[in-house]
Amino acid sequence: GGYVYIEHEGYKGIIIYKEGNDRYRAIERTCTYQPRNPCEIVSVDDSGFFLIDSCCGSTFDFQGNPTGDPAKQPLLMYNTYLDGHFLTITNTL
Repeated sequence: GGYVYIEHEGYKGIIIYKEGNDRYRAIERTCTYQPRNPCEIVSVDDSGFFLIDSCCGSTFDFQGNPTGDPAKQPLLMYNTYLDGHFLTITNTL
C-alpha cells in the first residue's frame, strides 16, 4: 500500500493508491456529493483506512464506493497501466 496526491490532474486532483503486486488505482479527488463546491475534495484519512471529504463528511473505500453519507455516488476511477517503470493513467479504455 501507499498513496500520493497528483494536484493538477483530473478535476480537483487524483489520488494514486498502490494496492500491491504492481497494481495501482487512480481515484478522482472530487467528492460526488456537491462536486462544484470548491471545498469538496477527498483525501486519505489520517488512519490510512479510508477516504474522506472533510467539507461534507462523506467517506469512501479505496475502490471509490461511498461508505458514509451524504455522498451516494462512487468516486470517478481512472484506468491505470504499469509498463515497466511507467504508470499510465487514462480516462478512456
